[in-house]
Amino acid sequence: TLEVRVFETQQKPNKYGKKILEIKTAETKSNNNEITLPYTSLEKAAKDNIDKIKLVFDLASIEIDPNHFEESTKGDLSLSIKKEKNLISIGFRLGDKVLAELNKAIKISLPYDKGIKDKNKITAMLIKENGTKEIVGGVYDETRKTVKFLTKELGKFTIEEGTREFKDTVKYKWAEEAIESMAVKGMIDGKSDTKFDPSANTTRAEFAALISRMLKLDEDLSIKLPFKDIDNDKWYYKSILAVYKKGLINGKSSVNFDPEGNITREEMAKIIGSILENSSYKKQNKKELDKFIDKDSVASWSEEGAAIAVHNGIIKGTNGR
Repeated sequence: TLEVRVFETQQKPNKYGKKILEIKTAETKSNNNEITLPYTSLEKAAKDNIDKIKLVFDLASIEIDPNHFEESTKGDLSLSIKKEKNLISIGFRLGDKVLAELNKAIKISLPYDKGIKDKNKITAMLIKENGTKEIVGGVYDETRKTVKFLTKELGKFTIEEGTREFKDTVKYKWAEEAIESMAVKGMIDGKSDTKFDPSANTTRAEFAALISRMLKLDEDLSIKLPFKDIDNDKWYYKSILAVYKKGLINGKSSVNFDPEGNITREEMAKIIGSILENSSYKKQNKKELDKFIDKDSVASWSEEGAAIAVHNGIIKGTNGR
């Protein structure tokens, strides 16, 4: 038995509401959930301007875009969720094709009600076929007691509370918790197992890689970068390609990217602002920057990004700057 409803999430002062099609199973305490969405229903949802289809099961909830799959891959979408001990196995089938990996990330929420020492170090893990674990990341919701994460890969998932400490972050208390959390979730890494190097600058390539990992962007693209200063054998090539294709980052010119150059705060603000806008956050007036005495030095191309990042508390400045 399925419960189906369409509703709009509440619009907030800083964020637009979304039109959600929720499909909920009436089954409870089942170790095996299955559902098939006809292609025609996905097509109709897209035509009706549905932003998200939310599938709610006893074992997990999954959010997908109605137009998640390309026109060339038409077919009914079958979804299965199985519980095996402390593992949740999630599988997609499109028509007759079993999908091990998607071209775009989906959002999954798994229940987690075990004892927690630090909610910021909770992360989802993907168990590979050979038994190894791959960090997926995620955010713990204390109210719902769930872990929400993005993934392009499907398979067996589990939730863990990780640990990651660096000996050289002690003097950087304002950033230490965030550094350890992001390291546990696989978004950043240290210079070694015990050294993070917190005062070092971040390059444009490193920041692009961080963004690509955070958003689970598709790095397996057939297009080529237009920049002459990035060799395709560099570790960061695919990350920059993914972020550039998403429209989140540009080059210093049409032919140069400057991957090894240090990224500036206004460049980061521009990228963060674009991510927020793509996530339904509202644009903000550049008057948000009036609190900073160096507001006039912010480049015009970065003002919108800086304003939305400041309004949402992501960028706070230092000593009024």
